[in-house]
Amino acid sequence: MEEKQAEKPEKKEDAKQQKKQLDITNYVIIAVVIIAIIGFLIYNGTIPITGLAIFGNKVKIGDQVAINYVGKLENNSVFDTNIADVAKQENMFNPLRPYEPLSFVVGNGEMIKGVDNAVVGMKLGEKKEVVVKPADGYGFYDDNNVQTIPRVQRVNKTLELDRYTTLTQNEFNQIFGESPVTDKEYSVPNVPWKIKVNSIFGDIVSIENLLTPGKTIQLSDFPWESLVLGVTKDKIRILHNPKSGQKIQTSFGEATIRLKGSYIDLIIDAKEGDQLVKEVTEDTITIDTNHPLAGQTLYFDIEIVSVNKTK
Repeated sequence: MEEKQAEKPEKKEDAKQQKKQLDITNYVIIAVVIIAIIGFLIYNGTIPITGLAIFGNKVKIGDQVAINYVGKLENNSVFDTNIADVAKQENMFNPLRPYEPLSFVVGNGEMIKGVDNAVVGMKLGEKKEVVVKPADGYGFYDDNNVQTIPRVQRVNKTLELDRYTTLTQNEFNQIFGESPVTDKEYSVPNVPWKIKVNSIFGDIVSIENLLTPGKTIQLSDFPWESLVLGVTKDKIRILHNPKSGQKIQTSFGEATIRLKGSYIDLIIDAKEGDQLVKEVTEDTITIDTNHPLAGQTLYFDIEIVSVNKTK
């Protein structure tokens, strides 16, 4: 019986090489197709350009990023964080506050400068410790932003208004949003009465406040009703009509009304620790409008949790 001839070794090697090249070609084709699909979806906005930092992309100005952060003072105490576990650990957890990544557009002025600058060049998942000096944080402390005011604010019970006044046509247009017409009555936001144009002479517009005695009105600058006492040839007299003991809100906190002769006293019920209130005495209140962190060097631990690249 004739012995079967052995297969040549060269042919086996050629077959192996061809299969290897075919496998490599298939892998390349699959990779190109996947990259093309991802690129198409990103370009059309189907998926955001998030997480491309794994390919080496770095955050740049104009990108939208989201970060987790912990802010500390020089004594290492935490003054703010958006991480719930850290807030609980530091006994500063607020159940009314959402604890979620902080999103902002880099370079858009939405964040303090020190943090805004720090994220440039970072990648998705990267963490960084950032030292923010006052100039790049909440500014330097300014003594000019501290003022002392009387604790009792006094207002006359009666108010006098001019019945007639004049405006230039440009001033009239800015206030009323249209050109003046003689004998036409106009309304102005926050003014609880009509205003009539009596005459127009060149560039000067003569107007009249239309109020009648006995009318009750609500002036925008005062949180109580007022009464029109009388209208003379030139003046309009208005009587403020608050109730003694009434509580009202002021820019410096809650105040109590006290009626005293021809005056209304607003006794501000502020106390130290209230917003903006630095010190309270029997007669005065010291207001500090500096940011609470003004003049302080701040320390942030930040982590990039998402990156939406600009096209």
